[in-house]
Amino acid sequence: MSRVEFAVSQLPLSPHEDPKVGFYLSPFAADTLAKIDSKEVVLPFNLLGSKVEAGKRDIEGNLEFLKKIGVVEPRLWRDDTLVHHDTVLEVIEEGQRRGFIFEDARDVFFDSSGRLEFLREDETTQEALNKRREYLYYVKNGRVYSKETGEELICERRRCLLLRYPDFPSCLIDIYPNYARAEFEQLWRQFSGREVLISRTTEREIQVKLSNGQTANIDPDLYWLPWISAVRKELHLQVGDIVVANKTLKQVVLSLMFNQLLEADQPEKILVLPKLIVKGNRGIFTAHNLYDKYGPEAVRVALCLGIGSDRKELAIGEELMYLVKLTVEQSRLGSLQNLPVIFSDFLPVKNNAGMIAMSLKKIRQGKPEEAISVLKWILVNMPHD
Repeated sequence: MSRVEFAVSQLPLSPHEDPKVGFYLSPFAADTLAKIDSKEVVLPFNLLGSKVEAGKRDIEGNLEFLKKIGVVEPRLWRDDTLVHHDTVLEVIEEGQRRGFIFEDARDVFFDSSGRLEFLREDETTQEALNKRREYLYYVKNGRVYSKETGEELICERRRCLLLRYPDFPSCLIDIYPNYARAEFEQLWRQFSGREVLISRTTEREIQVKLSNGQTANIDPDLYWLPWISAVRKELHLQVGDIVVANKTLKQVVLSLMFNQLLEADQPEKILVLPKLIVKGNRGIFTAHNLYDKYGPEAVRVALCLGIGSDRKELAIGEELMYLVKLTVEQSRLGSLQNLPVIFSDFLPVKNNAGMIAMSLKKIRQGKPEEAISVLKWILVNMPHD
């Protein structure tokens, strides 16, 4: 039996046409860690049921941009392949055989479009769903309404397909930075033993037959949920490390819980990344705008700062991007003597300009990752609006 190679990966990503800089933080971080540890990098993409409009999904464009900033030829995994379609059906069959996927009659709220569909008990009992209620639906005078359309939701009893998450302690896994461990454990306890609806009334790509002869359409969340075991089965790679934005830590917890239900090998560590934005004078930069205005070095430096940050949110000012561009330009012109003047114009505190110029040597050599410490210093001391 051939040895399984380990890989660094991220939560399945929905491709975007013109995303903000932070969109590329997870794949860039995965690639960086993979290179450090001499591992493969896997970039999973979520297309089935993606909230991104079909016309705005641009995998090729996303991959081309990653190539421009040094992420070359990653292994790809997608949830819209025929192979993965079969994997999901096998997972459902295994879940039914072992009892964590099962049928039952439940009261279900739903709207006429099929976009909203959830168990009645979710509406009244789960503190976990407070955020979902904020943007999906609201309750008024005991009635439930769609937040988007104002339509009153219907509630009826129906035969459903349900998933029950495991009711046992969280898996042993290293999580960085430290603040994320407590949030991880809280989310695990929150969903431990919980039952969720995985069948839908509106037509989906995958259907299964229920015992009463009716067809159950499978919730698109179940397409990406088994991605860790699917990567092993379909690409023959074991996900050893996961990088994830802190706002999607819940999805990582759910995928790890599902992986535990499948009794599959778990990853060894998780790196939780901040929400990253680059602020310009006219708003937040998209990745393409930042690249066009300040070059690939600026994009890479911004992403490197995200990797090195232990914050939940990181906002980088345009001044820093300008400094990076000037440093690169001056080095190409051979005018390094101008650097002290450039930095003294932008830094709000007195410092040794020669030391700063020396610290930025790695940027001039095309190795911005190695300049994270000084750029962090610049970021901390840069005045913010």
